[in-house]
Amino acid sequence: MAWKVARDRVARICRSRGAEADGWLFVSGQTPMENGEVINGGIAEQSHKAIQNVLAILKEAGYGTEHLVRCGCVAGRFA
Repeated sequence: MAWKVARDRVARICRSRGAEADGWLFVSGQTPMENGEVINGGIAEQSHKAIQNVLAILKEAGYGTEHLVRCGCVAGRFA
């Protein structure tokens, strides 16, 4: 039950898609969301969706994976 509550709370968090400064694009804290809801699935599906969201932000800003400097991932149950 705690995991469901945590997922519901994450779905309501408003996050910046990215911020650009001095030619740098900063993207942080992306979650496995689609249409404002955390997607169902396990760690593989949710990790894949979070990475897809990062790639979409890069594309919207005119960047690609060749511009990535660092990419990190934190996985776990946040209650």
